[in-house]
Amino acid sequence: MAIKKSASYVPYLLQLPPSGLPYTVRTIRVFTKARSSAPGVIAVSPEGTIRYWSNINRGYSDSSVDLEREVALSLDDITDCEGNEFLLSTTTGSFFLLWLDTSGRAPTPGKRQKMTCGILSRPLYTNARRNIGERMSSLLFGDTAKHGSRLLKATLVEIMNHADEGRSAIDKDSIENHLKGTYIIALKSKAVQLYSIEPSAKMWSVDLKQQAAEHFANHIWNLHSAPEHSKWRKEIRIWLVDCVRASNGIIILMGAANNAISTQIHFALGYLPINGPEEATEHFEWFCVLKLPSSETFRSTEEDSLADLSLHLPLESRQCWHERTEGLIIVTRHFAHSVRLPQFLQGNTDVGPIHSVSFADDVFIGSACDARFCYVMLKENGISRVRLLPRGFDASLARSISTVHLASHSADDTSEVDRGLLADAFLLFAKTDLRIANERVQNLLELRHSSVAQLCVNYAFDIVDAIPNDERWHAVGVHTRRKSALAKSSFLLKVHLDEQKKKVLAMFVLFIKSMGLFAKLDTTVHSPLSDSRSARSLLAELAEKVDVAIAIYNWSQEQPVTYFDAAINSVLHQREEMLTVDLLTPYDYFFSRLSRVDDLLDALLLEEENLLSANTELSEKLLCIEEVGAALVVFVNAIEQHREQALVDTGDHLKWTQQRRILSPIIRQLDVIFDYLPPRVDGSDRTGSQLRSHVVALSSFVLAQQSHSERLGSPIIAKFINIGEQGIGTDLAKKFHDYRTLIELTETLSDEKRRCEIEQYKSYFNTPEFLKVLHEYYLQKGQLKRLLQEEGPKADEFFSSHSAVNWIREIDRGQFDKASHSLKSLAQRRDDDVVARKNLLSFAKLAALCADEKDAELLDEIKGGLRLVAHQENIPIDVLERTNALSSVSGKMRPMTAEQIISASVSDPRCDCDCHFRALLTLSSVLDEPASRSHSDLIKSLKAKIWLSAIKADTSLWKQLCTGGDGHKRTVYCELLNRLVESNLSDARKLELLPNVEELIGCMTELGRNQRFAFIMRSEEEAARHEVSELTKRRNEQMLRGREIAVAHGFAY
Repeated sequence: MAIKKSASYVPYLLQLPPSGLPYTVRTIRVFTKARSSAPGVIAVSPEGTIRYWSNINRGYSDSSVDLEREVALSLDDITDCEGNEFLLSTTTGSFFLLWLDTSGRAPTPGKRQKMTCGILSRPLYTNARRNIGERMSSLLFGDTAKHGSRLLKATLVEIMNHADEGRSAIDKDSIENHLKGTYIIALKSKAVQLYSIEPSAKMWSVDLKQQAAEHFANHIWNLHSAPEHSKWRKEIRIWLVDCVRASNGIIILMGAANNAISTQIHFALGYLPINGPEEATEHFEWFCVLKLPSSETFRSTEEDSLADLSLHLPLESRQCWHERTEGLIIVTRHFAHSVRLPQFLQGNTDVGPIHSVSFADDVFIGSACDARFCYVMLKENGISRVRLLPRGFDASLARSISTVHLASHSADDTSEVDRGLLADAFLLFAKTDLRIANERVQNLLELRHSSVAQLCVNYAFDIVDAIPNDERWHAVGVHTRRKSALAKSSFLLKVHLDEQKKKVLAMFVLFIKSMGLFAKLDTTVHSPLSDSRSARSLLAELAEKVDVAIAIYNWSQEQPVTYFDAAINSVLHQREEMLTVDLLTPYDYFFSRLSRVDDLLDALLLEEENLLSANTELSEKLLCIEEVGAALVVFVNAIEQHREQALVDTGDHLKWTQQRRILSPIIRQLDVIFDYLPPRVDGSDRTGSQLRSHVVALSSFVLAQQSHSERLGSPIIAKFINIGEQGIGTDLAKKFHDYRTLIELTETLSDEKRRCEIEQYKSYFNTPEFLKVLHEYYLQKGQLKRLLQEEGPKADEFFSSHSAVNWIREIDRGQFDKASHSLKSLAQRRDDDVVARKNLLSFAKLAALCADEKDAELLDEIKGGLRLVAHQENIPIDVLERTNALSSVSGKMRPMTAEQIISASVSDPRCDCDCHFRALLTLSSVLDEPASRSHSDLIKSLKAKIWLSAIKADTSLWKQLCTGGDGHKRTVYCELLNRLVESNLSDARKLELLPNVEELIGCMTELGRNQRFAFIMRSEEEAARHEVSELTKRRNEQMLRGREIAVAHGFAY
């Protein structure tokens, strides 16, 4: 907390309305108005006279509100934007709504006018007294027992519900609508009450004095509910003093005195959550007795002095639902106390250190608060600002930070100007000059030549690796050397770790957050540790390593270990550190560079491996394993404890402990412990118990760093089960969601117990990830029966994404139409085994035939696929080997397309009529496909390829025949024509497959110019075409004669 004088300005003198009662600052409100350069002011006298300045440079207008003889207590803003509405409260708990009149009529300055001129009002809730005695009592004493307790403070809160969130901007235009969801929390001398503004109503009331007395009795005077304590408890008096909004409720400042013991008043804070307008919370969720560090004492005999106590909380929002509360300021007549709240307002958690600022030499007038500061008005010194510094701020670190600032230097090519601005801003921040520090940061953002993230990371490395502020590091010459070096448990080294490393780094992180730089740390930066991680991740690593170093150092002092000293010397040797100063120990050198404290892990493992490989006793080996394991447990525990209240939240960024260089030595140590850990350790075996506790702690840490996929079927958990520690293995598998191991463990149970255990795991985890792993396990193990028994949306999703088994489920459910489509799609994707494709297509055909409604188009497609497979199977093996269709490793034949089958057939070395006829049959199957019409060009090309190949098979013979003779009948071309004509294909298909002679002649450049060749080609094609027609004619004649014979013998045809 810091206190500063405000700058001197020329004040405005505003005359308040006349009153016979004393004024308080709480009934005066300064507000800003749209399109106005100067603020406006509203002042309400205790009797209800309102004086309104629309602008402090202009005159005022007076009006009044009928308070029914009540006394005005406070005036509060209702709206945040322009200050157009106000809540007027009275000492007896009546509430009035005031708002600015925007009708446009200008008030007459200095003249008392009606409420419609400038200010409008309406009562919200009144406690008006009707007879003269009650009115007089209210005026003099504020309240009577008949009408409840006196109002101390009215606080406005917004409690938004779903209906309020859905209101449109049009609905909010009227006062009645936009005040819905705004409530008044009234702190009275005996109770807390909640009122709604629209509609105006009292929602609930809670009496807090009794439960406050119980807390004070237990925590101050140790008075319990025993009968002998009853007379002491009856003497306890409670005062509710003040309240502020915090988190989801209010924090109340209370006082208590037990006159039977002492008249001193003790103070406490209590947190009362606000659950909503319908439900009142009747108990404190948090109660903490305060120990204010000042000589100021309050007595029950002078309870009027409590009226000067006030509780302040600088906030920017009136909404109840926020988590920005860090601390409070309590102002008395002579002191301002900053109270740092705990992270969680629960139970009786103590507050943080309370800091105080004194102004006892001056006369206290009053205090107030805005969004940033608490203001204290003093008679002599005027207005002073009291600032609540950010949580974790340590004002004692300025000297240490200045040492880092002077001793550190830029580690790379980062501009020294940029780094200087950052360092200066941090130093100013540490000296509580937050405003100037922020100006320096803004200059840095405007002028910087390198990234802010890189600057912050470099400076953080300077902090953790800086030479300690210790004269021994600067000792040179004989005169400065001592006769003996300081012990490795040097107090200076501990101060160096705690003060100069941990606290300064924490302060630097607080500086980054307070200056709004934290969001800039998500970018990847360069560092000595990594070039592929974000600045946020690196900053978190450095903070955790500082805690690791402190924990390791403290552990080494509690129980010195020979292996630890040897490991430190080994690390220094690898770093090539020169131990040149006699006053320093290896510990000083090692703990001066905390960014590489993890080097100790490999060094410890190396020392352990050397001992285990030597010819030593088993007891000595076990002792070494135990001590090295203890050091690693200290290492990981320090990290885990730091992360419980992490200085830097890494979010989804990669953590340094997820890297192989960190996990590898820990996993090596786990392997060593598992090798030496005896099975089923009992409590009498101290060494075995220690080793087991170490292996559990280290295993938990490693599993926590691994990804979900790495933890499935974890070999670490499997080792626990292998040594008989199935209980530990099961617990770890549950904690870290190793679903596969848990599923595998159920295989040893009977079928009924296994199913029961699986159902319990489904309920325990209740996550889709478990179901996915379960289904994949069944599939991998070939447990189709169990897999088919799985039901639910996740099972449906799994089967839909695993077509290899989805068709089995569809057939099992009788969904043959779906199964046929699934099998056909699966067959088309099987491009590694033609036999598998054939089987799948066969199953698809059967499923399609079993369907209630036959899909003719689907059946044709399946039959076409089967025909294509049949054509491929007719190709000789040697030809398939030439085309690489047959795997030499697995022996499987990959499926081929129609074009590939035709190409393979025509490239057959035998080059006879059979191979070309196979190609034509394949082409015929292509023509049977419904989609063949859209591939007419490809079909023409394939047909031409087949006939050209048939012609080229006898090129030399064609050249001889061109001079005369009829030897052309022996050519493949003519044989293929005859084979086609005599085949069982339909006549239409034969005609389709006949060659286009003119195209063939045009392609045969050399032979095409020979008239004899062209004549033979044309005549043979024409003869084949005529033969097809003749065959059709003869077939028709035979069918006609057969029909006549059948009719003649009396058969119906």
